[in-house]
Amino acid sequence: MRTFHRPLILALGLLGLGGCAPEPGEALFDRYLQTLSQAVQGAPTEPDANPAPLPPRYPRARQRIAAVPEVRGGILELFSLSRCDVTQFIAQRNSILGRHADSASHVALGAAILHRLQQCRAALAAEDELQTRLAALIAEKRPALQALGWNASFGSSAFAQWWSLAADPVTPDAPAPALAAPVDQLLQAFAASRNGEVEAAQSAFSSAYQVFEQSRAGGAWLLATQRAVSALERAQALLRGAAASHRCAGGRAEHLAQAAQLYQAHVAPHLQALERAMDGAAPALERLWAAQSPAPSPAAAAVTDFRHAVWQGSDSLAERLSTLRHRHDDLWRAQRLDCAG
Repeated sequence: MRTFHRPLILALGLLGLGGCAPEPGEALFDRYLQTLSQAVQGAPTEPDANPAPLPPRYPRARQRIAAVPEVRGGILELFSLSRCDVTQFIAQRNSILGRHADSASHVALGAAILHRLQQCRAALAAEDELQTRLAALIAEKRPALQALGWNASFGSSAFAQWWSLAADPVTPDAPAPALAAPVDQLLQAFAASRNGEVEAAQSAFSSAYQVFEQSRAGGAWLLATQRAVSALERAQALLRGAAASHRCAGGRAEHLAQAAQLYQAHVAPHLQALERAMDGAAPALERLWAAQSPAPSPAAAAVTDFRHAVWQGSDSLAERLSTLRHRHDDLWRAQRLDCAG
């Protein structure tokens, strides 16, 4: 199993909506399966009337949002904390705009407060009574900030939209997108937050969310991968039938050669492009997951299941695509050797 190395190969899902015209990627697989079927059975098959299974769905908001522990302080404590130069951040967070801001803004402000508190504690004399309260505040604030960070990444609506299945299909000649780019921007936002750089963090969060909301590339490649897996499973059965019946002579041999050429020239490059795209996203997604670990529970449970089903588990969509593609290549190699003999 290639843990995380084919993460998110989530994709090529046969959306299979009744009444819709075949999409470009689906049309390629239909043509390949029909040619292969004609070589094995002597007649082309109709496209499968049964819709292919949908890929795993990203969890709903109520399943993935983490509860944020509340950290409270009194007026006298706020006055004491003025020594730590955090009052402007606290005021910004407690303003009307701050109370209605999204998780990303709360992460940026909360991390800036925590950063200043840690610096303040380090600068205080050991006997200063404020140091004890600072240590308690920092301990209280870390779980809250962790939950906010989760909600600003895996729990965010923008990240969920990125995996939306209502996305444009991936065509066989589509260039591999930079799937890791918005995830890297999200990681940059968290890095800026940890350093107390509020404006830089807010800008990085905003840029990442804009890409997530507009491209929805995760969902498109998720659907694409499921489509590929479903097609390869059907094609594999046909290829085994060709090997068992020794279809190397007569009129059907021409169809077998056409299917082989179609696979090598169009289908195989499409499958390889899918794997490359998902492999490119894997390191960034792994870093994002590690940055949120240990993840808040139970919000992380649904995302963990999604992660396992799509790109991490031994029976994940990513692994199934990789295994089927290599097995399919082996079957064609064996077919060529059989016919050559």
